[in-house]
Amino acid sequence: MRYILFIFLFLGYIWSGDINETKSGVKENIIYLSYVKKPDRVYVNQIFKIKIKAVIAVSDFDKIVTTFQNGIESKVINPKNSWKWFNDNIYFNEYYLKVTSTNALLPTISVSVSKGIKNIVTKSLQPFKPEIIQLKKSDIFSGVIADDLKVAKFKTTKFDKKSNILVMEIEAKEANIRDFKIANTIKDGIDSYSINLPYSKIFYFAILPNTQKEFKFSYFNIKKNKFENFTIPLDVSNEDTSTQLGLNPKASKISMYKNITLVAIAFFSLVIFFFRRKIVYIFIFILIMIYLFIFYNPFDSIILPKNTKIRILPTYNSTVFYLTDRKIVAEKLNSTKKYIKVLLPNGKIGWVRK
Repeated sequence: MRYILFIFLFLGYIWSGDINETKSGVKENIIYLSYVKKPDRVYVNQIFKIKIKAVIAVSDFDKIVTTFQNGIESKVINPKNSWKWFNDNIYFNEYYLKVTSTNALLPTISVSVSKGIKNIVTKSLQPFKPEIIQLKKSDIFSGVIADDLKVAKFKTTKFDKKSNILVMEIEAKEANIRDFKIANTIKDGIDSYSINLPYSKIFYFAILPNTQKEFKFSYFNIKKNKFENFTIPLDVSNEDTSTQLGLNPKASKISMYKNITLVAIAFFSLVIFFFRRKIVYIFIFILIMIYLFIFYNPFDSIILPKNTKIRILPTYNSTVFYLTDRKIVAEKLNSTKKYIKVLLPNGKIGWVRK
């Protein structure tokens, strides 16, 4: 009888232990996390994508929150990206990450399921350890690592007496596009950018000596596993509107020839008027004179107060390359709804807010 009682007590202890283990394990096993896509090798400053799968074994929740902890020299580009329902209780999310050194450690990813303000459960996914490679730098390497990159548009214009400015619209896919920089320039930078991962776009500018005939840069193509080179011609005089645009519209040779022709027509109209005394000829003369006065208006100038910001492009976030140190008079070259293109007394050309 004593042995039978001992057996029942022992079985009861095991049974109670199983119940407790099940009770504690049920909550832990509400979420199952796994990597669906992750790279085995990444480059320093590369932006790369990971895809995570979450199997959530409950339906009574209203929020999934992801947090990232303990990453070293790494950054999550889109930490607030929303989870997407796939089917039944399966969800997916894609995050873009960036490492900034070969010693970087990726963060631990924690996923919490909650209802209202009550947290139901949190589960963590340990970081993986890809091989991290530092690319060799060169004078023309832009620092950009991408799946693909292209120069959509570019233009070269006069900046001042000794230098020109090149502006490029660059589009890329899965790229650290904001790291674009070339060493051998007088000054360069990103004027503005837009990012909608995996796609991104920047307006890059470089101020270069006016003796330089071409601009070279490269990026690293991840898919081809090699550097791709670009050569941009710096032809200021080329007025092909699809690529190069003249900066000062009044200095155009086409405009000069057109205006010479108009002056000749006006002169002959005036001569014919004196001989034939027909009002139509004097009317033509007056119209041409009005047009030429408007185009070459000697009063078409504006006063810029001290500390006026002169911008590269006619946008609010455009780079300010010059700040007036006193009140000056500038020539008005062009205008948009909010900006005026001006020619400064020192020969520099840029945009000011109206």
